Amino acid sequence: MGNSRQELKHVRVAGKGDLVSIAELHLNTIRYIASLVPPEFERTIQTPPPTDKTVSEFETALLDESSIMLVCEVDARFAGFVLGKIETHGDDLLESPFLTIVYLEIHPEFRRQSVGLSLMLEVEKWARENNLKTLELTVYVANSPAIELYESMNYERLELRMAKRLA
Repeated sequence: MGNSRQELKHVRVAGKGDLVSIAELHLNTIRYIASLVPPEFERTIQTPPPTDKTVSEFETALLDESSIMLVCEVDARFAGFVLGKIETHGDDLLESPFLTIVYLEIHPEFRRQSVGLSLMLEVEKWARENNLKTLELTVYVANSPAIELYESMNYERLELRMAKRLA
């Protein structure tokens, strides 16, 4: 018989007490992303900054009234976060205001357990409550689990960023 215990997921607004966990996950995510980029671009992934500097950057976002930061806990354990920022400038494809998903990061232990989905559904709810009509994000093409999540939620591909290293 398998484990029939249901894990309890809880999504809430982030607080100052979450910043170290958020920063540590973000620094680990930077290392993970470095493993996804083509070899000729590896050197452009910067060495992650110190944790205290990263905490400070996320604290600034936490205090920014045009941003929303949510965390997800599974059985009271930090599992991931999402950071969104309201953009007030339009571009060629999107009419302002809209919400940019700056980061959606899930602790490796909790990936493929609907943590990302839970966070995205809550940030979409927040966006609707704040009269935003569009969400947008950028995802690395090699991050197929994230792309699968976004496509399952009806996000559409709008652009493809390309690069070439010149010798």
